[in-house]
Amino acid sequence: PGIAFMITEENVITLEELVEKNSDALKNVSKDFVFRSVSRNFEALKYIPDDFYLFESLVVQATKRNWQAFQYAKSLRSDEKFVLNIIRYNWQAIQYSSEKLLSDKTFMHKAIKVNLETLKYASDELTGNKDFIQKAVSRVDGRAILYASDFLQNDREFVLKAVIANEKVFKYSRFKSDKDFILQLIGYDQCWNAFQYTDQNLLEDKAFVMKCVKKRGLCLQFLSEQFRANREIVMIAVENNGLALQFTADHLKADKQVVITAVQNRGYALEYASIELRFDREIVIKAVGEMKLSILEWTKLIEQEWMIIAPDLNNAPVTNWFISNLIKYYNYNDKSVLDFSTEIRYVALRVLFHRTLLSNNQLDSWKIFIYNKINEMLLLDEKEIDPIFDSSISKLSINLREITNFYIEKTNITDILIKIASQEDEQYEKIVFQAFNLMKHLRIQTPNALEVYKKLQKRDWVNPDFYRRAHLWYSYLSTTG
Repeated sequence: PGIAFMITEENVITLEELVEKNSDALKNVSKDFVFRSVSRNFEALKYIPDDFYLFESLVVQATKRNWQAFQYAKSLRSDEKFVLNIIRYNWQAIQYSSEKLLSDKTFMHKAIKVNLETLKYASDELTGNKDFIQKAVSRVDGRAILYASDFLQNDREFVLKAVIANEKVFKYSRFKSDKDFILQLIGYDQCWNAFQYTDQNLLEDKAFVMKCVKKRGLCLQFLSEQFRANREIVMIAVENNGLALQFTADHLKADKQVVITAVQNRGYALEYASIELRFDREIVIKAVGEMKLSILEWTKLIEQEWMIIAPDLNNAPVTNWFISNLIKYYNYNDKSVLDFSTEIRYVALRVLFHRTLLSNNQLDSWKIFIYNKINEMLLLDEKEIDPIFDSSISKLSINLREITNFYIEKTNITDILIKIASQEDEQYEKIVFQAFNLMKHLRIQTPNALEVYKKLQKRDWVNPDFYRRAHLWYSYLSTTG
């Protein structure tokens, strides 16, 4: 019973009986008969000789159904290529591989890439080998530490190196409740994030977490909501790393002393303060004084400020500080001044585009606000500036006055966009394309606009993508009338 069989008109013949009667009998039976026999019961493999011409295919078919079938493939259990192929179908079959393969570093490393659980059948020699386990946790899966020998799993130095290689190792290690180990671990830049896998009971220990955030402020993000709202813990965290402010409760982001402590440590923490404190003069001065930004980064910060503050709020501390320190900040580098004059042009345009959704009154307020801010930029104390910067300041003034007057003269966004898109100077190509995109988005199709679209379609664009998109839009307009 249970052995595969073939029904003929006269009798029932089992595969076992067939082979026992005649060892060469398989040469005369159909391929379908053999495959049906194996598929019905994998033990039928024991009656099929290794030299049978379809033996490998039979083993694959049987093992797919039941991993235990591989035990009857004695001639294949040392075939590295075949075993790697068979475990893709049923990984448990690896336990019938030869001892030689189960002790081979190269083979087992390939095997655990197919399925990590094959590691449980690796030889004791391999599971106790530091190099092998280290490679497994760093290149394959942190869970590999679970299959290491007890000696290695209890080796603090080895586990620490493994966590540095792959922080997820800590999630499965035996040191998740070891305070000394955790404090040592968060001292490493490569793996401090592993703190998130600390035993939950420790994460509820206030005295312990205070030690942790004192050593690594950003550990605050992995603490409970209750601790992230605790002023004492938060102050310790932001003293170590101001950017921990982003993980605090909202009421602490509005706590002036907490925010000042944060920005003094990391100026960029200003981004995570409450809206009110983000424009507090004292805080801004402390924050921006700590930052070492490029011209592009400064203009992004200024743009963010212009986007957020209300049109009637005559208070832009980031802008004010930067303008008053522009020359000194860049060590009297006239190129920086010119770079800023170029970038601020884009900033002002983007802000204006952003504010087109406001009512006309609000839009006018914004234009006046920008006008005032840009004018303040022109009030640099030229008496204190070395004469060699006269030309730079002059160019800065011309650029900013030009763009300021342009905003104030125009009250209709359609006219503004059409005028910008009509610029023919190559250096304004990016601005022209921004205007074109907004015209397209707003579907502006006045007679003047259509004429501009036609010019843009024929324009000699430096950027081929600009040309392609302008051409497609004009083609669309032409076909839709």
